[in-house]
Amino acid sequence: MVVGFVHLAAYWQIITKQVRPDLATLLPTEYLLLWVMLVLSGLAHEWGHLSACHRYGGRSGIVGIGIYIFSPVLYVDVSDTWRLTRRQRLGVDLGGIYFQVLTTLALFVGFWVTRERIWLWGIMAVDLAVLSNLNPVLKLDGYWALSDLSGIPNLHARMSKYLTYMGNKVLPWLRRNLQHVQETNLLATSECFGEVGKLRHMVAVYTLSSLLYLAYFIGVTSWLAPGIIASYPDLVMRTVQQGFLAARAGDMLTLGYLGLQVLFPTVFIFGLATLVWYFVVACWRMLSHTILTR
Repeated sequence: MVVGFVHLAAYWQIITKQVRPDLATLLPTEYLLLWVMLVLSGLAHEWGHLSACHRYGGRSGIVGIGIYIFSPVLYVDVSDTWRLTRRQRLGVDLGGIYFQVLTTLALFVGFWVTRERIWLWGIMAVDLAVLSNLNPVLKLDGYWALSDLSGIPNLHARMSKYLTYMGNKVLPWLRRNLQHVQETNLLATSECFGEVGKLRHMVAVYTLSSLLYLAYFIGVTSWLAPGIIASYPDLVMRTVQQGFLAARAGDMLTLGYLGLQVLFPTVFIFGLATLVWYFVVACWRMLSHTILTR
């Protein structure tokens, strides 16, 4: 309830003060502070997973950093939670979100004391990160929470089988190229699955939602990619030149700011290239399989 009131107060300030999410208006110090807020909230997120895992008697692994699709991410190994009950796993799934939302309380205190807009930016950024994590299509917290809540493991694998099954059913010519998947294999019952009909409907809804999200993702990526790729060489050259001057002057703040500016376009292009490579490999394997089976 306290978090809810804090968010109402924060977004009232955002609306009345017309705080617009425009990165171009941020000062270097504000830009760096914003990313510090995000990193700290991300650490709180992972701490939430760890705390929930330990509370239920699970063992946790390492905390690290990696790249997921187009963004650097923090992660923690809580694979030991598979031996817990579904309810306990759900607590671990959502523990990170809970801890991360709590960090907005500290950010609002920062705004209350300083009256600086950057703290409101931080609240918006954390909220956006939370909403992104709740996305059930990608393998983030929302995916695992939905899997544990519904009792259906391996949602992505089931979606793939469901699409194959529907492809064989709707497009008969696919039967010559794809291994036929029997409906009984896809919708096999078990203690946690419940009735076949219910499972079929849930997998169908999840598949449709995933396809809609995939279309949205491809559309947004196609819209952003040309501009990012075209401006990347100039960005790198400008960053190197300005970074050299900042290093000579000993201005580490500007140097860090420039590094962050070039980091995320680099990760985006790397992630895009990786996705394209996997897509080409998948198409080649499918084509090879088609030729060999004729």
